[in-house]
Amino acid sequence: MAKVLAPNRQFTGVSASVNFVNGEGETGNAHLIGWFRDHGYTVEYAPKAAKGPGKKTAKADGPTDTPSGEAGDVDDAGKTETPAGDPQ
Repeated sequence: MAKVLAPNRQFTGVSASVNFVNGEGETGNAHLIGWFRDHGYTVEYAPKAAKGPGKKTAKADGPTDTPSGEAGDVDDAGKTETPAGDPQ
């Protein structure tokens, strides 16, 4: 994803299908990035950040394909929970 800075730093609106607020927008579209460069916008690329605090990742110790609340969920004690009304 690239940050696109408009020549008018106070611009808030849509340009070339990208939303801008106070002169800043974001896009990952290479064609649009080239268009913005050709039209006087500044394009900044953010460095790829390593996953750290605040980033959500899948748990390695539990199932990831069963939505919460369905049969097969494991509680904190490691016991399998069965929804009420389901035959066991």
